[in-house]
Amino acid sequence: MYESYVMYLFICIAQHPTPPPPQTLHPLMNHRKGEKHAPPIHSKNEVENAIVIVAKCPLPGTSKTRLAPLFASGSSPGPTQSCAMVARALLSDVLCTLHGCAELVGVTKFVFYAPGTDEGRNLMEGLFRSLGIPHRHGDQACIGDHCCKIAGSRNDSHGHPWTLLPMAVSTCSSSAGVGNGSDDVESQRQRLVNLRSSDLGDKLADIVVRTREQLGASSRGSSGAIAILGMDSPEIPLNELSYALELASASAVDIYEPNQAPKNKKMPMAYLSPSLDGGYGMLCLPPNAPPSVFGGIRWSHPLTALSQIKALTDAQVGVELGSLMRDIDEPDDLQCLADRLRQIRLTARHTTSEATNIPGDCEHVENNDVLTRVPPVIQIAEPNRPFDTNATLCDWTWKALLELGIVK
Repeated sequence: MYESYVMYLFICIAQHPTPPPPQTLHPLMNHRKGEKHAPPIHSKNEVENAIVIVAKCPLPGTSKTRLAPLFASGSSPGPTQSCAMVARALLSDVLCTLHGCAELVGVTKFVFYAPGTDEGRNLMEGLFRSLGIPHRHGDQACIGDHCCKIAGSRNDSHGHPWTLLPMAVSTCSSSAGVGNGSDDVESQRQRLVNLRSSDLGDKLADIVVRTREQLGASSRGSSGAIAILGMDSPEIPLNELSYALELASASAVDIYEPNQAPKNKKMPMAYLSPSLDGGYGMLCLPPNAPPSVFGGIRWSHPLTALSQIKALTDAQVGVELGSLMRDIDEPDDLQCLADRLRQIRLTARHTTSEATNIPGDCEHVENNDVLTRVPPVIQIAEPNRPFDTNATLCDWTWKALLELGIVK
């Protein structure tokens, strides 16, 4: 009887999803009186687009450890707990910003987490429950603390839960002891959560394959574009993400054969947002981009984004570049983020519109810097969208920064 009630409750909420708490939603989606939201994105070809978050579980001792110098060793919480607290807040803002965006309701959403263990699963499910975001893992779907077994299609046309999937376990080793039994537990654990290892390309390729398999099992249509984001850049450019999905899904054409000239054929297009450290914060792939585009990339290198662009164009996939995204990896990154969030809050007190991509005083970015500029095609083609800004409030991160004394 109880299980039937829970199932009924889940179906009702799934059909009429309750939004997250007001402070977790994108500010421009909720606080403009009288403004109607744009309708969800649906491709003309009925393809099913997806957003994938690649996330390292915010475990103490493995998450954002380079931020430790910001926290005193004798403080409470200690440096490792403080770093994990920041990591959890960053991931929370990424999830809530995407979940609270009305125009992305029709896009299927996944989180691939590491470590792909019971510990990682429990931590990630606990995070989703605390945020009040519907999610599913295997045949179990949950809203808050209520879970039930589900069958059939993963999706609901009005608002389906996020799908949580474990990331592929690393098969390579950073330790000479692997294979002879001399590995200790901690070194094995480090490899399970390592997203910067030499086989990161293999993991991303596996994510693309598995995401397409999940989309192919849906009854809504064929696999569409896949936008891949990390958890280190909470200031998500929602207008660019929307455009990237439309761009990539609209370029669903037959993939080129090697050495075939692109005469009279439309090249499939990807969308890449570079980051300040030489990598990239977002990559949106067209449906026919091969998973092999992640092979041979110079990961954790100043040329990561450039090598990714080279791999895409070698596969006859064109690339449009978005505005600069900012990873939060080093102490200066977090300080600059705090500065930007402070400026956004100060601006919001005096005007109803927020400056686009506010750089923060510590970066000394010129106003006309091309890297921080939103592509003109977005501004021209979509001037009246409800999120014509790259600025987000990042309430969870702001709260963590206040609690940890990074901002006063």
